[in-house]
Amino acid sequence: MSDKLFSAGTLLPATIEEASSLIMQGFFPVGGGTDIMVRNHAMKKTGGRVKSPLFSCRRIEETTGIHTNGNILSIGSSCTLSSIIESSLCPAILAESLLSIASPGIRNIATLAGNICNASPAADSLPVLYILDAMIETAGSSGRRSIPVKEFITAPGTTSLKDDEIVVSVSFDSSICHDDAFRWYFRKVGTRAANALSKLSIAACTLVDNGIYSNFRLAVGACAPAVVRLSEAEDEINGKALDKGSELAERVIPVYTKALNPIDDQRSTSDYRRNTALKLIANLLSEGF
Repeated sequence: MSDKLFSAGTLLPATIEEASSLIMQGFFPVGGGTDIMVRNHAMKKTGGRVKSPLFSCRRIEETTGIHTNGNILSIGSSCTLSSIIESSLCPAILAESLLSIASPGIRNIATLAGNICNASPAADSLPVLYILDAMIETAGSSGRRSIPVKEFITAPGTTSLKDDEIVVSVSFDSSICHDDAFRWYFRKVGTRAANALSKLSIAACTLVDNGIYSNFRLAVGACAPAVVRLSEAEDEINGKALDKGSELAERVIPVYTKALNPIDDQRSTSDYRRNTALKLIANLLSEGF
């Protein structure tokens, strides 16, 4: 182990190998750790708490920094939300979704990888990452993997991380975001305008060339056990005229209606989530971004 593994009582491995070893010893990796106290509070109600000792990956060089390799934008798993938002490399649609998360103090500590690994259907970053076809880069004793975000999250609160793996980075092809024909939309519906958990969220993007949709993508969060993105609906919209939005809405709303399966919880009702999501999708298409 590195001689700097311990720092002010915090475990700070310097390599992926050290991190994997810690996991196999029963330690738990965290990004900013902003959800740990929340989990502890929730578990105390049933007499439990988060028992695993924790460690941070922020000293592992491969998990730090935001950079590009050709069209691929890579965001290290230790990068805070604030650092991503402030980066000139961050597409506006991703920055907008990250700005909707919690408060500035939380964003200064929390990480994008942590938001993903919580695997909440209501995570504000996920609809945008779904429409950008983000890949989750992981590493462990058996090597490295690159996993589509839609396959990385297997169920609410559950991911496909192997026992000794950590997330190294989140990457996606950002070229579409720099196209002059690119248009995007992000909307979060919460109890308050800021520092609120999502009732639901919608992200969409497209290219519009001569009034025609191409590469249209749309994802809905907090309205099913996983983020909803429907190729059937997207195919129906692609190649169609922007000014036919009302007709397009009539065609695809039934498709989304079948797919959305929200729950009742302390933040909202299933009926509100479903009806609001469908209304926002219809308005988006009718108004043409």
